[in-house]
Amino acid sequence: MRGMKYTIILPFKNEASNLNGVLDSITSQSLSPYEVLLIDDKSLDNSKTIINSYLMKYTYIKYFQYESKVDFYQLGGKIVNMFHYGMSLSDKSTEWIIKLDADIMFGSNFMEKISRKVTGKKYGIISGTPYEYINNKKILDFSPIWHTHGQFKVYRVQCINEMGGLIPDLAWDGADNIIARSLGWETESFRDILYHHRRPTGSRNSKMTGRIKHGIGAYKLGQDGLYVTFRAIHDLVKYPVIIGSISMLYGYLKAFFTNEKKILNKEQRKLARKLYWSSVLPRFKNKEYIFLQMREK
Repeated sequence: MRGMKYTIILPFKNEASNLNGVLDSITSQSLSPYEVLLIDDKSLDNSKTIINSYLMKYTYIKYFQYESKVDFYQLGGKIVNMFHYGMSLSDKSTEWIIKLDADIMFGSNFMEKISRKVTGKKYGIISGTPYEYINNKKILDFSPIWHTHGQFKVYRVQCINEMGGLIPDLAWDGADNIIARSLGWETESFRDILYHHRRPTGSRNSKMTGRIKHGIGAYKLGQDGLYVTFRAIHDLVKYPVIIGSISMLYGYLKAFFTNEKKILNKEQRKLARKLYWSSVLPRFKNKEYIFLQMREK
């Protein structure tokens, strides 16, 4: 069928346990991708063996080894650089570029639904809504409606070019929404288009580390302390209960006292605060934000 022309860029490392799931999701789409670029950060598991079976069957899937020219490490920075590398390899006629994580699964009509949403709209960045299973409950992650999710980002090429690409830093997946909106683009995460984020079963410490990173990222985006406090209160019953909110506040305060570099300019930070504050009331009104169990579609 005809629809949006899109390229998928999938950066990964040692994702053998997840690759079949995400590649089966991609290849089953009723609206097929124009090309799929697999960017491998020197995986040491059998990822390449799994990928080879797809390369033989699907000509639009291409595999590349990522070779960094510099010894670079920064939270969030490497994944952005890998994505930029994929962009440099993509066909210049593509209209949309998708940054996709390996631990994702989605239905066969996912991109067909996305294509219908973007028709005639000035969307610059869009996403669906992720869910995961905790204690056999299907939990949806409802961020503010204008905030697109980092695991599955759909970028209009014109928009990301105007942005000058993504910021190689921890809060890149929050900053991009703010920058796009400051340039006049719309951003949205669609509540009615879901995908499964198959987070590996981690320890409490791994969840705590993630929440600490959220706090650091909030500071880097210029969120003020009162808003972060409201968010922590709202998330008190979100797994890991209580500890997650404390960890986020710790990350924010750590970034504050170490004077972490802000990644948005003054006007963009002003817009960010306006957008985040506008989401406070909906967060508290929407009880489904925390726990929602629903049937598989």
